[in-house]
Amino acid sequence: MFSQPLLDYPELDPYTQHPRSFQIVARVLGGEDRVRFSEFNFREAPAESGKGAMNFHHDRVAPDRFDREPYNPCDWLCAIHYLTDVDETTPAFCVVPKSNRYATLRDAFEGLGTDYHEVPVYGPAGTCVLYDTAIFHTRLDGDGRKRRRTWHQYYARGGWIRSSRPGVREYVRPPAPVLTDWNLFPERLALHPDPQKRLFFSHWNTAQCEWVASGFDPDVRHAMPRGEY
Repeated sequence: MFSQPLLDYPELDPYTQHPRSFQIVARVLGGEDRVRFSEFNFREAPAESGKGAMNFHHDRVAPDRFDREPYNPCDWLCAIHYLTDVDETTPAFCVVPKSNRYATLRDAFEGLGTDYHEVPVYGPAGTCVLYDTAIFHTRLDGDGRKRRRTWHQYYARGGWIRSSRPGVREYVRPPAPVLTDWNLFPERLALHPDPQKRLFFSHWNTAQCEWVASGFDPDVRHAMPRGEY
């Protein structure tokens, strides 16, 4: 994994709001003013890497997802872009639709019944997969011999939303918590002159706050997890 390419490659900045996928991201997260950037990275499953049998899992989830109404907008969204062709012989992303309100895969299997399906997503290079991070998903191995390269981008939901839960007439859902404690945003994005861009890059974790407080000191960045050059 190339964890933080945005720190050193400003030519990637336009892709943080991809012209083809970002409007869909905005609709899913409740509007463009609610979308917050979380993470951007590149990943590779190398050729001849064998089979690793990744388990189904979900990424970060919010505890109130089980019974809040309405469920949407979701809390975190991931966009995976295939940078190489993906088919039955290559590693492929696979999801269990409708599994976002279940705590375990077994619960999803028992609760969904005939609606339980493990759905691999195949497509040519350029394919974009958008998924709620609460959906159970995995990476299938393919034949264990072919390479796959992907670009992953995570978004969080910002802003407060009025909602309801059983036994509670009304409550306010806070913004989604930060996704990780290590991801950093470079100064050109965190302090962007455009207020809309600053809002988009305003979902800071403690590491980011400390880096900003240091005046974006390169030594502070270097001391942080995954902050190396």
